[in-house]
Amino acid sequence: MKYIANKNFYLKDIAGEKVLMASGTTAIDFNAIVVMNETAILLFNELQSEKSPEELAEVLAGKYGVDKLQALTDVQAFINKMLGDGIVAVVGE
Repeated sequence: MKYIANKNFYLKDIAGEKVLMASGTTAIDFNAIVVMNETAILLFNELQSEKSPEELAEVLAGKYGVDKLQALTDVQAFINKMLGDGIVAVVGE
């Protein structure tokens, strides 16, 4: 299964913090600001094109030198949270 970031969300620098904000009609329903850490920013940027959890885990493992299984667990937690908030979508559904 592959995922992609919702194009109605974008990263913005506010007071030295990277935050994820909604635009357009999405901003009406999503009235929160999500503060992103370095790992979340990396994953969100990778999800500008279709990616599988395994592909994202490879990126994390390569960048941070972590075990691929741990990276996959972290990626799945990230994706589940972002899916719940409508920030990420399943491709092809």
